[in-house]
Amino acid sequence: MAVIGGTGRQGKGLAHRFAQAGHTVVLDSRSAERAESAATESVRRADDAVRGSGADNATAAE
Repeated sequence: MAVIGGTGRQGKGLAHRFAQAGHTVVLDSRSAERAESAATESVRRADDAVRGSGADNATAAE
């Protein structure tokens, strides 16, 4: 599941809740590194067993 605009407050909150529900989360940003950092933070808050990643805008939208 991709969260477009996922590195902002609302995006991180949605990613956290989707991760808690067991979804694999992909956050996007213009910077893949920023998206990866935000995804790691959101997933870590949910559960270490949940998978998440970050990607640039185009990749996440695919």
